[in-house]
Amino acid sequence: MQFMSIGVLLTGLTAVNQGSMQQLHQSAKAVPVVQNAIVLFNFGQRPTVVAETSAPVTSLEAGLPHAQRASKRPILAMAESENWFYYATAVSGDGLGRPNGVLVEGFAIKRGSRQVVQAWGGW
Repeated sequence: MQFMSIGVLLTGLTAVNQGSMQQLHQSAKAVPVVQNAIVLFNFGQRPTVVAETSAPVTSLEAGLPHAQRASKRPILAMAESENWFYYATAVSGDGLGRPNGVLVEGFAIKRGSRQVVQAWGGW
């Protein structure tokens, strides 16, 4: 099964309050949700499964704690596209140090799946 990178245009950011997720290894700050991100994730021929959830993940917010546990780095942004939830540990910038909505590295969970897979920049 071939997994491909996905590209979508950035149009806006919102914030999701992590509320009860404060016990996680990441701080209690809100993780920005990129409504229409450019996702440059590549899963390769065989995605590397780094964690399994206890139940199928059906929303972006429900997958966040699992991505945070799987990651050694903070989740900087998250997005949903093409039945996948993406959790970025690296985003590209605009040359002035501000993120521009391009997610280039992190983790992904397919809607309805229990597998957290590692992803990296596709190009």
